[in-house]
Parts: sequence; structure tokens; C-alpha cells
Amino acid sequence: MPAEEAPESIEEAPEEPKPEPKPEAPEEEEVEETNIPEKPPPEKVPKPKRKNAPKAAVKKTSVDLKAKHQCGACGKVMSVHTALYNHRCPGDVKVPQPPALVRHVPPVQPEPPAMSHAQLLRLQLAQAAQERRAQAQLRMTAPIRQFYGT
Repeated sequence: MPAEEAPESIEEAPEEPKPEPKPEAPEEEEVEETNIPEKPPPEKVPKPKRKNAPKAAVKKTSVDLKAKHQCGACGKVMSVHTALYNHRCPGDVKVPQPPALVRHVPPVQPEPPAMSHAQLLRLQLAQAAQERRAQAQLRMTAPIRQFYGT
């Protein structure tokens, strides 16, 4: 079957290998998949709108910052703005203070309340019980302290 054979006189140009383009970013197929479950995007919850909500009352005091003011310590005349925000009195300026009000009254010593006879007996019994507990504790710890030398 001569039709199936290719003639030898026709030369075929050898195909040049095409350089493969280098991928700039790794493809998804090449990256190893990890078993991290995909989190759904957080749902946006609409915030409820306030209807005619009362705003906090802000007290505004209108002070004329351009008005003149005299410093009480150094006697300089300046604007209120300067007095409030920028003024520093020069040197050691002492602001006159009003005289202190001093009373020479001896402090009153509060007298302890008078105890009834029953309250005195309860107090004495409590003190005696505390003393017995302290002695019992000392009886238990004295041999140990003596052994260790403390």
C-alpha cells in the first residue's frame, strides 16, 4: 500500500520546543490543599435606626473670649482667651489668700458607752476563752519548737 507511506523526499522541519510560560502565581492545582473549612462571610446585621432619639443636652456657656480681663496674681490686662489658655505669671507671684479661720476648741473625747453587768460578764468570758485557746496552742507547738530550736 503505497498510499499510506509518506514520501521520503519531503523533509519536515523539526518542531522547536516551545518554552512554557512561567506562572507568576502558583496555580490552585499545585498548592496542597489543607483541611481548613471555609468560613462563610460574616452576615451584616443592619443596626436599628433611632427615631428622634433625644440628644444629650450640652451646656454651652457663651463667654466673650475677646473681652479684657485683669490677672488677679500679676495684675496684667489681657483677653479672656489668653487668661484661660496661654497666660503664665512671670516669676514667683504669690496669690493673696484669705486668712484662715482657726478655732481653738479642744477636741471632745468620746466617752466609752457604759456597759451593763451582763455585757461585762460576756466580755470577761470571751477573754478567758481566748486565753485558754492560746495556751492550748502553745502546749501543742512548744515541743515542736523545742525540737527544731526555734
